[in-house]
Amino acid sequence: NTLGAGAPALLDGDNLILPDVYEKAEITENGPLRFTVRLQMYAQDGIKETRIITQDKGTHLAKVEVTYDGAKANTPVASGIVVHKSQPKAYVINKKEGYITYSDALDTPQGQNGQLFIACYYPKKMEAIKYQPLPEEKAGGIGHVVGVTTLSQEKTFTYYAGSAWSKYDVPTMTVWEQLIRHYANNIKNPLKVTITH
Repeated sequence: NTLGAGAPALLDGDNLILPDVYEKAEITENGPLRFTVRLQMYAQDGIKETRIITQDKGTHLAKVEVTYDGAKANTPVASGIVVHKSQPKAYVINKKEGYITYSDALDTPQGQNGQLFIACYYPKKMEAIKYQPLPEEKAGGIGHVVGVTTLSQEKTFTYYAGSAWSKYDVPTMTVWEQLIRHYANNIKNPLKVTITH
């Protein structure tokens, strides 16, 4: 178990408490402009996680809203990206703008099938954004880049996660970071529609 490409987890000190699998999946919106799925995870230690993932057409990042029933407010939570030993320094931590990214070589360390660019963007200020090594290697993973915060009174955690492929529409990490900044700016300054009669 790792955070993969943007999964959330509860924290116990520096230990990530990862949910195993979902118990139920429900598609609540199915296009053409938006897809939304609600995942109900199996309960762990009396805490039940509900994850709502919303992806709009033409976007690389999906909104992830996580609720933890049974958890206390101010419980520490995180989300992030696994870092592989094949590319141990291929991540970017941007605390000022609130995002993390990683360039993954996909199926080969040489990146023969291109690079997968992964990101998590945090619209609210995080308590920490950092690299956290794993105690032992897991399936080539040696650590995570994570954003850490505490649960709100509503026991929810909201962030954005997504990816792009270098052999499609995002050729480099520089272009990927520009895209994340543009997306973050759209979230901070949403479209306003005024109807006049």
